[in-house]
Amino acid sequence: MSDLAQLLGLRAEHALAQLFSDNDLRVLTVYEAKPSHARAADRSDPLHEARAQETTSLWCLAPIDTEN
Repeated sequence: MSDLAQLLGLRAEHALAQLFSDNDLRVLTVYEAKPSHARAADRSDPLHEARAQETTSLWCLAPIDTEN
């Protein structure tokens, strides 16, 4: 999941964590990567500044054990 929407003010900072919690999911681990695509380096792109700061995360989730 990219944080570009968050950087542009279109998604609140902790919105994903709240969605996970609301749906009884817990985070096992998160893998993050910085952009390596051409648009992140293209200063003529109107979204260049946000794209250069963007982080893409792979969230590994599991159900919260609610029976114990």
